[in-house]
Amino acid sequence: MLAMECLKAGSGDLTLVFINGFRMPFSSWDKVYPVLSQHHSVFLYNRYGIGESTQAKTPQTADSVVTDLHNLLAWHQVQTPVVLVGHSLGGLFANLYARRYPEQVAAAVMIDASQPDEIIAQQAFEPPKLLNALNKTVRKVETWFDPFRYSEDDHIELSVEQIRQAGEFPDIPLTVISGTKKMPFVPQTAFDLHLSYQQALLKLSANSRQIMAVKSGHFPQLSEPDLVIEQILNTCQSVS
Repeated sequence: MLAMECLKAGSGDLTLVFINGFRMPFSSWDKVYPVLSQHHSVFLYNRYGIGESTQAKTPQTADSVVTDLHNLLAWHQVQTPVVLVGHSLGGLFANLYARRYPEQVAAAVMIDASQPDEIIAQQAFEPPKLLNALNKTVRKVETWFDPFRYSEDDHIELSVEQIRQAGEFPDIPLTVISGTKKMPFVPQTAFDLHLSYQQALLKLSANSRQIMAVKSGHFPQLSEPDLVIEQILNTCQSVS
């Protein structure tokens, strides 16, 4: 039987739903959710293959991930509308969730989140041939073993298409928190492209704003937790 590891904390009418980045456990929110749970209800979970969650048995497209999250929130009787907080690839799933279930989403916070068009554009920046060959070999080996047999990155192009085919993103309060420091080994041109697509995320909603995390790379919730906490609370205040 498939099961997902979850954590619920805090209380209040408004619930923050955290959507982790690629292969990241919900412990990646440890620096922010305890403080936030003093103000609101929080809901964290690990997608299939992460932490104590069971291994996926079907391809993990964005549609599958969003459907699973929707069913999980219903099972745990999480009151809606919720505030979605998505990091990295988790922002891609938050994007589709808000389109698919707009009446159940009060606001969204994207933390250095993936933008659908960026996923395709970044594929132009391939690693050196030897490294690329090694990466492909590792991925083939991984597919023989759980927990990554049906990994989300194996179906990323289909996930992007699912978002493109979904309804419009609702005009809800949207906060985009963007790291400004380039990660090691990332080409400058690829990083510049990423920053441009961070701005593109603002076009999702007429009620959007961008916060620059000047001390952070890809993980502002780890390097600048106070900033992330403040901006999430501000977002919640805008819908209360």
